[in-house]
Amino acid sequence: MMQIGRLSQLSGVPKSTIRFYEQKGLLPAAQRTASGYRIYDHSALNRLQVIKLSQSLGFSLDEFTKLLDNQGS
Repeated sequence: MMQIGRLSQLSGVPKSTIRFYEQKGLLPAAQRTASGYRIYDHSALNRLQVIKLSQSLGFSLDEFTKLLDNQGS
């Protein structure tokens, strides 16, 4: 488990982008600590890596979202 800052460091994705992806449903909603901090597991890191890879291959976020919808994720 890691907070958003650590996830950002490991993935190379800015915290604001991680929050945006979560808001758009590209990342599952993070768990929250009692004090309200977002907590992510390693599946969030994997998802960010897949998003970055798909973008590097030329896919848009909309296309990625449609792929997730087709996969039932």
